[in-house]
Amino acid sequence: MADISRLGLGTMSMSITRNPEASIDTIHEALEEGITLFNTGEFYGAGESELVVGKALRGVAPDDYFLPSNSVFCLLRKVAYTVWT
Repeated sequence: MADISRLGLGTMSMSITRNPEASIDTIHEALEEGITLFNTGEFYGAGESELVVGKALRGVAPDDYFLPSNSVFCLLRKVAYTVWT
């Protein structure tokens, strides 16, 4: 299992509508440089970021990277329910 790298790569700006090939290349280059931490979230690019990250990591052993995922929608729903009811 890989160690968690001290630096990570945020993927908020990576989406399939922008330039997925460049994003995938960036993730591959990060792996080659020893970056093992890739931060994503369901709300990054309306979920598109996770699709790009998934394509980039396809074929990479799951033990070779760490992929925390942020989730805000559940929190927002709870806040909205609390505020508007």
